[in-house]
Amino acid sequence: MDYERSINFSHDIFKHSSIEQTLFSPTADDLGVIIVSSKEKNTHILRIIQLLYSFPEQSYIPVQELASFDFQTYEQLNDFLENLPNLSGMDMLLLLNPLTDNSDIQN
Repeated sequence: MDYERSINFSHDIFKHSSIEQTLFSPTADDLGVIIVSSKEKNTHILRIIQLLYSFPEQSYIPVQELASFDFQTYEQLNDFLENLPNLSGMDMLLLLNPLTDNSDIQN
């Protein structure tokens, strides 16, 4: 089924954010993501929000934040955004779970 791509923007997450991009699943018409950005102090924040089609509302609604990333400049945010559709599943897993200085893994 091919749903009309209308998004309900009444959710609070959209009030202080700029919409950067929307992506819809090529295999599941009822799923998509909207990518929004905001600036807090000197940090640019990119949030990836899952969208789900709501039949009662006849539009996509935000259901959860999938990930967020911080950048020092908007240019860095934009570079990441341009590369996002080309990331492999493994690349995304590594981004979502970065190693820390306290990692249990030894060299």
